[in-house]
Amino acid sequence: MKTRKLNVVETAPQAPTRYTADYMLESLKRRLEREKESATNAIHGFAERFAVNPANALEWSDKVFTYAAMKEACEGIESFIRRQEEKDMYEVPSSRKLLDMVQDMLLEETLNRAQYPESSTSVPSNLMSLRRNAARAEWCRRVRDAIEMINA
Repeated sequence: MKTRKLNVVETAPQAPTRYTADYMLESLKRRLEREKESATNAIHGFAERFAVNPANALEWSDKVFTYAAMKEACEGIESFIRRQEEKDMYEVPSSRKLLDMVQDMLLEETLNRAQYPESSTSVPSNLMSLRRNAARAEWCRRVRDAIEMINA
């Protein structure tokens, strides 16, 4: 029985990609902007569909709550980051510290709203409250993942 020798090309082991805190913070800012723009476009699309056929648009209105909550969460995070970056140069946190602060802020708000949920007689108000908390939780997870990538 004849055996064939396979040509194997060995490559040098690749070093794991290192993500810096500065890179991850800028990436987070870009993602916030994209998410906000996407949510805004979806809300405008709903408004256009509502103008054409309100009954049909309302049947799909659940997603609009999600988009509105995501847009609000993005704006809140951007505002928080901007306030931190506008501090006196001796008080401005490093990118890594700022990511930690964003995660802590989101986690605190999410846990606070889960422990003390808003309660209204308005079904849309309650639904919006749930979607807001879900959006904050989603961003908290994303920031945590960014921090983990820095630590890897």
